[in-house]
Amino acid sequence: MQVFQKIILSIYRAVNKIGLLQFPWTKRLFWLFYCWYKQYFEDPFFGLSRKYPDLFRGGNILDIGANIGYTAMVFSKVIVQ
Repeated sequence: MQVFQKIILSIYRAVNKIGLLQFPWTKRLFWLFYCWYKQYFEDPFFGLSRKYPDLFRGGNILDIGANIGYTAMVFSKVIVQ
């Protein structure tokens, strides 16, 4: 797992260094890959929210983050259902 993370991080750094993340289509592509990575490799809440959505309904969720809104997106999909 650590090797995969290092490869992904190296690719991100290279793409960012040459300025490709300034374009809307590359930002969108990055966001899609980032969400895919988070869902299947890092995020414990994605599977939990899909398997037991009732755990999150009727309550409050406070997302204190400073990234691209991934966690807020995961919980908003559960609450809206």
